[in-house]
Amino acid sequence: MREQGVDDVASSGNNLPDSDAPQYKGPSVISYSLDGRKAISLPVPAYKCMGGGDVSVQITVNRKGYVVSAAVIESVSSSDECLVRSAVAAAKRSRFRASASAADKQVGEIVYRFIAQ
Repeated sequence: MREQGVDDVASSGNNLPDSDAPQYKGPSVISYSLDGRKAISLPVPAYKCMGGGDVSVQITVNRKGYVVSAAVIESVSSSDECLVRSAVAAAKRSRFRASASAADKQVGEIVYRFIAQ
């Protein structure tokens, strides 16, 4: 059985009062697929980018549910480096249910859709 999920959330950039950097905010939509596993935690990337687009990240998850590697699938992802960095960082912090019957290293995918405002 292939587990899939979608999460539609709004995120915002750094809210430090003394920051001179421009602040960007916008919603992010997160979906994932990982056979037989459900997400425990799918961190929302901090939206600090001006653009928008989709970033697909191939993840490798161990039996304990931790993401042990994450890499952008360049052929189907935005080339915006800011979006790519945010998506990969969030993917590495993601967590899935542990499974003793899963492969030692199971491959799945997380898609981040950044919507420019």
